[in-house]
Amino acid sequence: MKTIFSIIYILLILLLLLCALSSKKSNKKISKQVRRFNLSLVIPILGNLIILCSKNEITALIGNFIYFLGMNVVMIALILFTVEYCKDARSKHKVPKILFILLTIDNVQLLLSFIFHHAYEVKPALSGKVHYYELIPKFGLYYHRFVDYMIFFMVLLIFIIMIIRMPSVYKEKYVVILVAILISGIWQSFDVFTGIYIDSSMMGFTLLGLLVYYFSLIYQPVALLNKTLKNIVSQMQDSLFFFDPRGYCIWLNEQGSKLLGVSQESASEASASLYFMFKNYRIIPENENVEQIIKTEDKTFYYTLTRNSIKDKKGRSMGTYLRIIDNTEEKNRIKRDLYDSTHDSLTGLYTKEYLFTRIKEVFSNSQDKTYYIGYIDINNFKLVNEIFGTDFGDYALQRVAEELIRTVPPHCLYGRLIGDTFGLCFPNDELDLPTFESNLKNFTVNDGTAERRLVVHMGLYETSSNENDITLMFDRAHFALTEIKDNYKQHVAFYDKNMREKVLLNQEMSAALPRAIANNDLRPYLQPIADSKGNIIGAEALARWFHPEKGFLSPAAFIPLFENNGMIADVDRHIWRSACKILSDWKDTHPELFISVNISPKDFYFINVFDEIDMIVKEYGIEPAKLRIEITESVMMTNIDEKLDVLKKFHEAGYIVELDDFGSGYSSFNLLKDMPVDLLKIDMSFIRNSSDNLKAKTIVKNIIQLSADLGITSLTEGVETEAQFKALVDMGCILFQGYYFSKPVSIDEFEEFL
Repeated sequence: MKTIFSIIYILLILLLLLCALSSKKSNKKISKQVRRFNLSLVIPILGNLIILCSKNEITALIGNFIYFLGMNVVMIALILFTVEYCKDARSKHKVPKILFILLTIDNVQLLLSFIFHHAYEVKPALSGKVHYYELIPKFGLYYHRFVDYMIFFMVLLIFIIMIIRMPSVYKEKYVVILVAILISGIWQSFDVFTGIYIDSSMMGFTLLGLLVYYFSLIYQPVALLNKTLKNIVSQMQDSLFFFDPRGYCIWLNEQGSKLLGVSQESASEASASLYFMFKNYRIIPENENVEQIIKTEDKTFYYTLTRNSIKDKKGRSMGTYLRIIDNTEEKNRIKRDLYDSTHDSLTGLYTKEYLFTRIKEVFSNSQDKTYYIGYIDINNFKLVNEIFGTDFGDYALQRVAEELIRTVPPHCLYGRLIGDTFGLCFPNDELDLPTFESNLKNFTVNDGTAERRLVVHMGLYETSSNENDITLMFDRAHFALTEIKDNYKQHVAFYDKNMREKVLLNQEMSAALPRAIANNDLRPYLQPIADSKGNIIGAEALARWFHPEKGFLSPAAFIPLFENNGMIADVDRHIWRSACKILSDWKDTHPELFISVNISPKDFYFINVFDEIDMIVKEYGIEPAKLRIEITESVMMTNIDEKLDVLKKFHEAGYIVELDDFGSGYSSFNLLKDMPVDLLKIDMSFIRNSSDNLKAKTIVKNIIQLSADLGITSLTEGVETEAQFKALVDMGCILFQGYYFSKPVSIDEFEEFL
């Protein structure tokens, strides 16, 4: 019997050492605790082996000491393993330090038992014919057993708590180890308290070590994994089909069932349905994605099919599975996004960017072909929004877009450029001018609550497909449109050679302006202003351009251009500075004279008018009253409050403010009560262009009288004859300007004239 158990103990030790060595190769965090536990079990088994083979009392005592010490090591290794194995977010167990203290005391007192014999002794005994050394327990051994059993029950408690908390699918690996621990403990207790000289419970502990190794490092919860994988596969949005090696469908998920209209219990029917929908699904190359489109009467579906084989460890086919992804929503979303990125959200027409892209594509595929580029604009559309509201304005734009779609030539590209403007491109042989004129004429919008006639104009530019600057083409079409913008009878205009030359001239003049200012080619001419006695008391500064190549340019040749492109601010700033320099030069020779300078409506958009003029006046050290500020009624057509604040600044700073073209506008009398005006300028053309001369003279006379009553000086410009001069004097006019006195002249001529 001794020999048999000795061999068993040796085999148990080898088995535990093998597990410990194997656990060292694992990357799992708990492998360290598993290895310690298996190695700890080697110590008490080794102690029992020594006890079993003892020939004398000393050897038996040493064997028992190693056994008791080993059980202490096993208990501490077991609880360390338990804490790590049962650790989760809620259960954060820690080994109490008191256990280490109690075990240390136990180890010391067990060692001292060799001297004091207070823990245990051994004596020879006989069991049948077998001689052995019987263990005689004393107080110290009871303490040892108390400590070990306390740790043992603590381990059991931790496992029980963990099992209670765990879902049922996870309990298996805890329950098995708990049962093994319990069996090992009961088995050892039986051996201890029955006094059997051979401790067979070491086999139970070895089994526990093997179970700890298996469930900690090798075990996979197959039932859990199978159930989880099945749930995952079943809940996937993709359709999955599994086939046996013969090609028969043996399982499909819920999505696959919905796709084919086949129940999951009738998987065998899926093959026929798959063939009906996707005829080539069986010959799809492995690991390749194949796109398939299925069209019905009212919808198009997009699918991606992938087929893979399933093989065992030896590479033998176990079947295949087919994955079908429904991309319909994604494809439709991409189409919607693409449409939204290339089409205007309000009208549904191409956006400006996409229209230009499409035109480039057409041009690149049709060499040496001519096209018309069209630029369509709605006159005074801002007024439509202000009067009828933006909802009506949006509806009007939609109606224009619908009309475009309905009436444009067959091969026309069209889109919304920006705001109330639209762009076209079509072959020149498809131009039907009468139809265009007819469609644009009398265009009326009625949304059921309001009706508005829209004046729509279109500019056309003829181009060849060899041109590539789309923006320039539309600019030229737009330029053609501006020629008829105020024409309510003609709705279509063509960009022609004259317009091109005009554009080039304008570009040339705009480029030449800085040089003209620097060289003083752009200079002020002075037109005298006289009093009622004919004495010259001042002048108006008017811009004149002496071009080095084109010669003398009248204001009509460049002022409208610079008014449109905003460069009028540079012109006016130069004239203001020139006028201040003249006044500075006149301080000694003509200190009584003043000069009036014009302020363009556009100046208010590009510069701070008051700060700019006041800075120049202070720079030249002249009196503000000597530089008179002249504005027209049109200045006050927008941002009235802001403009009034600027004029008040001029008035408070000592400048004389003049209002030009009084009576030619629509809001003169309404503004006159609020404007800080010192002088009214009345144009004689008011009388000359009137069919009823008597009425016109009466109005002029009353305007002069009104200005006198308001304490405002009156000035009549355009005086050409002595009779006009005398008549205006009789009416009470104070100041005069016109060719009767002098046309605008150079500074030298003006000074000579004085």
